[in-house]
Amino acid sequence: MRPGDFFRFPLFYQGKPLAEEVNTTLPVIHRTMPGPYTCRTDRDGQGAVRMLQPGVWVIKANHKVPYPNPEETDEYSLTATLTFEVR
Repeated sequence: MRPGDFFRFPLFYQGKPLAEEVNTTLPVIHRTMPGPYTCRTDRDGQGAVRMLQPGVWVIKANHKVPYPNPEETDEYSLTATLTFEVR
């Protein structure tokens, strides 16, 4: 991929499409980017992030589901992370 390209990806939980907010960041060493930005996957679980500049990118999705025994804890917090480089 190159700057300006869109990285398209699916997001699923237990085999079903997941509509969630997805965070996208570059490591701290890239100070020219204004900071993390977010996108949202659609109801089919499809998302797209525009690669703004070269560097190592991190895309992270977090999904919370109720814990079966609320006396022990409130919820599970599940995270999927993808790291790749744009040249």
